[in-house]
Amino acid sequence: MHRLSLCALLASAATAWGADMSSPLHVMEAESNEVMTALMLDPDGYEALRTANIFTMTDFVLDQGLTVDLSLERKSAWSNDARLISATPDGEVELDRPELSMFSGTIVGAEDSLVFLTFSPYGVEGYIDDGHETWVISSGPYDGGLPTAIYNLTTLPEGVIDWYTYSCQVVEHDDQTQAHAGQMVARGNDCWLIEWAVETDQEFLGLFGGDQNAANTYMATLFGAVGEIYERDFNTQVEIVYSRLWTSNDPWTSGSTSAQLDQFVNYWNANQNGVQRDLAHFLSGRGLGGGIAYLSVVCNGNFGYGLSANLNGFFPYPIQNNNAQNWDLMVVAHEGGHNVGSPHTHDQGIDNCAGGDCSVTPNGTIMSYCHLCPGGLANVRMEFHPNSINNHILPFMSGTGCTDGCDSISFDYPFGVPDIVETDGSSTIGVIISGSGALAPVSGTGMFHYDTGSGFTSMAMTETAPNTYTVNVPATDCGTEIAFYFSTEASDGNTYRDPAASSFNAGAFDDVTTIVSLNFETDGGFTVTSENLTDGGWDRGVPVGGGDRQDPASDYDGSGACWLTDNVDDNSDVDGGPTRITSPAYDLSGTSDPVLSYARFFGRDDNEGDDALIVELSSDNGVSWVEVDRVESGNAWATVSVNIADHVALTSAVRIRVSIWDNPNNSVVEGGFDAMRIEELACDNGCAADWNGDTVLDIFDITGFLASFDAGAPEADINGDTVFDIFDITGFLNIFSNGC
Repeated sequence: MHRLSLCALLASAATAWGADMSSPLHVMEAESNEVMTALMLDPDGYEALRTANIFTMTDFVLDQGLTVDLSLERKSAWSNDARLISATPDGEVELDRPELSMFSGTIVGAEDSLVFLTFSPYGVEGYIDDGHETWVISSGPYDGGLPTAIYNLTTLPEGVIDWYTYSCQVVEHDDQTQAHAGQMVARGNDCWLIEWAVETDQEFLGLFGGDQNAANTYMATLFGAVGEIYERDFNTQVEIVYSRLWTSNDPWTSGSTSAQLDQFVNYWNANQNGVQRDLAHFLSGRGLGGGIAYLSVVCNGNFGYGLSANLNGFFPYPIQNNNAQNWDLMVVAHEGGHNVGSPHTHDQGIDNCAGGDCSVTPNGTIMSYCHLCPGGLANVRMEFHPNSINNHILPFMSGTGCTDGCDSISFDYPFGVPDIVETDGSSTIGVIISGSGALAPVSGTGMFHYDTGSGFTSMAMTETAPNTYTVNVPATDCGTEIAFYFSTEASDGNTYRDPAASSFNAGAFDDVTTIVSLNFETDGGFTVTSENLTDGGWDRGVPVGGGDRQDPASDYDGSGACWLTDNVDDNSDVDGGPTRITSPAYDLSGTSDPVLSYARFFGRDDNEGDDALIVELSSDNGVSWVEVDRVESGNAWATVSVNIADHVALTSAVRIRVSIWDNPNNSVVEGGFDAMRIEELACDNGCAADWNGDTVLDIFDITGFLASFDAGAPEADINGDTVFDIFDITGFLNIFSNGC
């Protein structure tokens, strides 16, 4: 939980919503070369993008000395009700959506152009296609330390990128719907929305160092980019309705694309029928050889599958390092192209790149094999051939009769939805409402609906730009739980709300103070000590063991790193011990009821002995310790909250210690610790003398205070010196005498 302090940010950003905005990417001349232009993302510009909706980005650099203006609109690759799942050893956990600003549009003055850009804490990915040439922008591999680069793919010298030579198989089946060759369907007649479920393997998550936020960010980038091509070429939008990452051992064991597709199909048909979808796609980080997909299978429950392997985890980056690169976007777009009805172009008589005839290059299209020709994927334009569209895709899609139309209303919250709000009505939420297809929100109709316990009340939000709003959560009593949702009227006369069938929830407090917040990308001042340990001491880093020997496969909060025992692969568990991590001293002397929260992991391969992970508190700088949490089984991350004052005095030297042991040394034991916070949520009743809170000063307040004093309650330490004595009693009586 956190204090919501958005007023100033929203006020400063509101003028940029719907207005021109200078590109936040600036040239790094020293890092640039004849092939690429290196770019640096300006932090202030990045923050401004988080609230941008429909705007013009000016002075966007394509090359040194070449800039364009971009007309952009915010997009999302997720459906409003998308479920992002993490499969852990202890079961499935639903994840929050990562921070991502996604935009599509055109180059100003070039109607046939296509622009797709994403900005996230992990970098910038995208492309700019002016109809003749294509520029690719990439921040390179996860945690690669490379500058963001933009380069002209069309004119890229051969050999700059070592292109991976992938192969594709297309699978036909008995019950597919056949497209009718020669049936011409105009592109603008129909519009479809494909709801895609996305499966992955552990190797996909490994491309991002186990960082689940980074993996989900790239997944959304990938399908968002595919969707822009599909929407432009055959009026089909793409949404992710379900995705799954594996932090535990995944069930995928096949060694080729065809065998893995079979295993994927059989597993999902047996176990995932509850996931409503039009298609399912497997993203693999393994070297299975390329991709494979069934032909013409949208909404086919038995065969609606495709697979893309050998993925990079980033858009191609112009660096010569002897590592072959794929263009993940083209692979997924190609395999999905089979699903929506298109055979390979060499099977349509369009080209014969597959047979070695490269005469059409550099004008190969997505369903071609022209990446086999000299120049690799630079030979393939980011588009479908008109014959693929008109003779295969559109006739098939027109005959499916199952996909939703692409008319929809979306709600976006650029600074998130709060779970804690101020009681005085100062907490502000930003809302951006957008439409797609023929459906659009009606400007000025945005509403905020809230319930503090006596039923929902509705109020109009403040519109700062068309369909861009702010709303202050109304003042309410401290400790109140508020349920709320948002709505808008749309061009079809209906009212749309978010969440669609439930509500968001937040707690109201007078004061929310974050005292400590650690994701352990740094050590946070923790130190390691061990006793009687032969192996397996605490390390801090990104987990590398893969989760196959009771160890965590990734950190808890998605930042990447955490504390974990002996962060090496294979035989690396705790032997003996205990091994301990101990925090620095925290000054909690001025707090009244601080809450410690954290995630901890404990894994073991048997139930013998007293092996355990424990968490302890000390209020005397580590002289003595009080156990507050113990776990002896689980093999999964779990979150814990502890009211510190229930266990130790609130002094200026409070420490936290985490210990784990395998003693006797006869088990495989692993531990982890992550996402630690100390926060204080407080309510101010406005009158310290009104001890029982009944708004009347009487003898019951005095007896109530004395009872708290006798019990040693922290709030009875009136002068805050951590000693309960006569000065606290006289202090309270003075307050009582002065009244409220």
